[in-house]
Amino acid sequence: MKKIILLIFILGTVCNAQIKDISRQQYFNKGDFEFTFSLNIGSSSINNKSTYRYTGSPVNNTESSYKELYFHLGAAAGYYIIDNLSVEPELDINLSFDNSSFVVIGNLCYSFSKPASNVSPFVKIGYGWSEYKAEPYYYGGSFDSEDYKIINTGGGLKVRYSGNMMLRMEINYRILSTSASFASHEPDYSSSSKTDINISVISFSLGIIILF
Repeated sequence: MKKIILLIFILGTVCNAQIKDISRQQYFNKGDFEFTFSLNIGSSSINNKSTYRYTGSPVNNTESSYKELYFHLGAAAGYYIIDNLSVEPELDINLSFDNSSFVVIGNLCYSFSKPASNVSPFVKIGYGWSEYKAEPYYYGGSFDSEDYKIINTGGGLKVRYSGNMMLRMEINYRILSTSASFASHEPDYSSSSKTDINISVISFSLGIIILF
């Protein structure tokens, strides 16, 4: 009888320990790090609006838009400032728009965790900057090099598949915007122009996460 009671006690202790371990949050705890390497493929919609002014002539407004394939390689480092919430600096190499460039973004990312689950949804929002040579022309020259402000949003799934490795799938939407102006003043003639560029990008990202 004593042996049976002892066996029940041991089994109860083991089961209780396992339940506690399962209920404990395994990932995305305060102080955790994660590194992500990803590939993004999508479509960009580019809209250009230009305003031209000439002495003795009415204001001339033009607008054009077109679409391009969007493609970039990305790397991000996340640090969890509290459970589930991380700051995530992101560096992308943009291989679109006929000219490669760098993109730097600061993100806030929230990962939803469920005990004993290998799948975790997440959402993120960020703000950043990019620089590259753009195609559009305006009166007086071309955009040799412009700074683009970026609003970045995304959401998806983190799926654990081995030890400290996760697969990251994300739908990303970002808006890039910039403007440039030119003016020429002569004794009897003057001209000026301003061009605004807005680029909206929607893409699918597939990446690998390494947890620390």
